[in-house]
Amino acid sequence: MIIGRPAPGRGWVLSDENRAAVPSPPSPRAPRPGRSSGPDALSMIRRSVLVNADHALRTLHRHEDWDPPVRAMLLAETHLRLHCVGADPAVHLSEAAGAARSAHAIAVVAGDVDERLFASSAVLADVACCGEDPAAVAECTEYFKLAAAAHDEVRAYCAAAMRAVAQFHWLDCVAGRTLLETVHRRCLDWADGADFAQMVTDALTVMALACDGPGYRVDVRSWAPVPGGMLHPDVLHPPVRYLTSRLRRRLPAHTCGA
Repeated sequence: MIIGRPAPGRGWVLSDENRAAVPSPPSPRAPRPGRSSGPDALSMIRRSVLVNADHALRTLHRHEDWDPPVRAMLLAETHLRLHCVGADPAVHLSEAAGAARSAHAIAVVAGDVDERLFASSAVLADVACCGEDPAAVAECTEYFKLAAAAHDEVRAYCAAAMRAVAQFHWLDCVAGRTLLETVHRRCLDWADGADFAQMVTDALTVMALACDGPGYRVDVRSWAPVPGGMLHPDVLHPPVRYLTSRLRRRLPAHTCGA
């Protein structure tokens, strides 16, 4: 079965077979909390990461009885937040990568294509994007394939947008912009896709600044949680500055002549 294909001039898109199965965006679902990490605890941790990530990290280390993949994903995202805004960024990045790999491995071994597998794939790809890892292109591609195979169009296009950022950074700025333009055209068709479209529009503006104008600046402290992860499960209504926060972490791989 063809999951996706690189279309001439348009980058990666969903195959017709998979797009036909999703006439409208599905309602995003948050990963189930699991043992001891109930909805109240998750809400508390999500707020804590945004307000005081160090405190959130201490709380997570105290709760080893929480559902392992959920706890590992929360640890990964908390360390990633601290990598961007705290001390010892290299240490936090290493911890984020280890926790993300652990969460994903647990979800894969479970054998279920469910919210945990989707969320862990999103977090794993995001850690690579945020950590300036050339493997980000491959991680985002795997995330795209997983979502497309499950006929989750919104998540697939979010993964494609993440891949566009990674491609812009590491391989080919022109191809990255072209792929993100493809995502933008598609999300404009979604009935409730205004937030997603704004996120992509802002990212295209930053890409244009990087290639066509003098207004681009690197900002390694910029951060927003990945759509579809544990901190922000809603993919259709992402943090608007998510993609721009990842874009500004490094200079692009210019193939545009800039």
